[in-house]
Amino acid sequence: MYTLNRIRNSSFWFIDFLKGGNIRSHYKEIEALILQPNSPKSVEKRKNNLNNLLKHATSSTEYYKPYANYKSINDFPVIKKTVIQSNFEAFNSEKYLKAKNYKVSTSG
Repeated sequence: MYTLNRIRNSSFWFIDFLKGGNIRSHYKEIEALILQPNSPKSVEKRKNNLNNLLKHATSSTEYYKPYANYKSINDFPVIKKTVIQSNFEAFNSEKYLKAKNYKVSTSG
């Protein structure tokens, strides 16, 4: 069983390499953020990722458009799942309306 898993793992990373290594790149980025959470590079990367997410939300969803002039994440409301459920369409990003989307659910 161990040998089979090793072959499957090696095959996965080899195929990723052939396709340009995007998965490995993302994996390494996430690994660095987890292993060195307080390094200046990790702090800056998380700050950039959060800023990109907030820009995307305020520019492409009806629910967050009123927050377009935000100064920090503290300007955004804390919301409950019921708010999303009752305003589902307002949370859909205009950039992904025509893309293939998948319904997922979590417990709780």
